[in-house]
Amino acid sequence: MDRSKSHSTRSQGITLISVVLSLAILVTVVLIATQFTIRNQRLSALSRQQFIATNLSREGLELVRAIRDTNQMQIAETSASISWVEGICDSTLPAHIPQTFTVSYEDDWPDPTAQPNLFLMNGFYTHHDGPASTPTPYKRTITADCSYAQSDDATAENKPVHVTISSQVNWDYRGEPRSVVLITKLYDWYE
Repeated sequence: MDRSKSHSTRSQGITLISVVLSLAILVTVVLIATQFTIRNQRLSALSRQQFIATNLSREGLELVRAIRDTNQMQIAETSASISWVEGICDSTLPAHIPQTFTVSYEDDWPDPTAQPNLFLMNGFYTHHDGPASTPTPYKRTITADCSYAQSDDATAENKPVHVTISSQVNWDYRGEPRSVVLITKLYDWYE
């Protein structure tokens, strides 16, 4: 009888050890899966924010191109005496000083005094804070380098051969500053 009791106790001990070991393995697998899921969600959120910031930066470049194209059309249609960089380059400042401003899809003209913060209103990002707008973490600034050409092809009016436009979107992600910068050159395509 003593032997059967000893065998039963040993069998229960092995069962208890296997249960504890199984639980430890299960908890380890669940913790690894949870950490992987959390990391994946964070990377997904960062990727989404970078995607939005890249498109906001691209939109900034397109808005400046639209100003240039509007100027070109006015010159072509009305022989207006405006420059193709009207509203992009401030003629009262020296050309070598980079000029920073904001521009939104609903603006007629760039605004050098507006805040760079972007708000979401009716599905569109805007620099205007209205009653129906929601603050976003994004800030967009446009910089125009209106340096005049240094080549022999410079015109008598000293027009810039090109203007370098930089569209920068900044935001914070989990306490870390993030930034997307896109740069393009605009040319006087009407000449």
